[in-house]
Amino acid sequence: MFPNNLPPEPQMPVWDSPTAPIESPRLPAEPAWYWSPPPKTPRVWSLAQILPLVLIVSLVTAFLTAGGTYLVFNANQNTVGARSIAALPQAASSGNSSALPTTPGHNGPLVSLTQSQAIVQVFKTASPAVVTISTTGTATTFRGSIPYSGSGSGFLVSASGLILTNNHVISGSNTLAVSLADGRNFTGTVVSADATHDLALVQIKASGLPYLALGDSSTIQIGQLVIAIGNPLGSFADSVTQGIVSGDNRSITVSDTTGGGEALSGLIQTDAAINPGNSGGPLLDVNGQVIGVVTASSADATAIGFAIPINQAKAMVIKAG
Repeated sequence: MFPNNLPPEPQMPVWDSPTAPIESPRLPAEPAWYWSPPPKTPRVWSLAQILPLVLIVSLVTAFLTAGGTYLVFNANQNTVGARSIAALPQAASSGNSSALPTTPGHNGPLVSLTQSQAIVQVFKTASPAVVTISTTGTATTFRGSIPYSGSGSGFLVSASGLILTNNHVISGSNTLAVSLADGRNFTGTVVSADATHDLALVQIKASGLPYLALGDSSTIQIGQLVIAIGNPLGSFADSVTQGIVSGDNRSITVSDTTGGGEALSGLIQTDAAINPGNSGGPLLDVNGQVIGVVTASSADATAIGFAIPINQAKAMVIKAG
């Protein structure tokens, strides 16, 4: 039941009509004059004019449908679309450059590669120079000295058998056994070690070996494609993983088996899969050049790995070479 004493409904305000009449806008006494464009005539396209347009449309269509295609034009280091993957390291890619198609009138090969093809090409070129380093030694624990064995990765940086790896791969070892990708085995000796940057150089007695070109880690960009090659878990040699540069100039403290820690700084962060045994392996760009030395990964997360920028190792390599 509703009460009868409801308040009166509010009345809408009534606006007064204007007393003055509204005038229509005045038109100019004379029309304004504008320049009149000349009459258009239909354009007749010649065959010589149409063919270049058809070629351009075809190239653009191929690029868009390739899903991340790398278009590479290696002419005096000029590239189109992405970083050049045609400039592969000489030693590791010996004899491969002649297989690249060339285009008349250009100074270098014209190559169209998808991301997958780029990874395949880099792996074929770089993997012969990646090695497995097996170590034996004696570790001191609270229970006393106990023998141990380990396995890590490394890569050749000279044709004369100089190998770059991590310091923690060879630290404390009594023997070093180096296995090449072609199945040959050598005994390695430590040339130098840098615990501050977790780097070490190992020498084997061999010559004429494939080796990797060292890139410039100061030019890396967050988000760029990177490729890691190594021997994860010491059981899966020549394993390749891919990812991107997730960050740079990272600082971490790495724990070792004795409970101690080592501070590393200036590292490259990547989401490429990094596992025990990958340590010492190369982190490569799409040119097949080394931009980092894989060193650590997170035990509490996935897709967080770290590599030492290769610029931190160049002085060491030059001095030993």
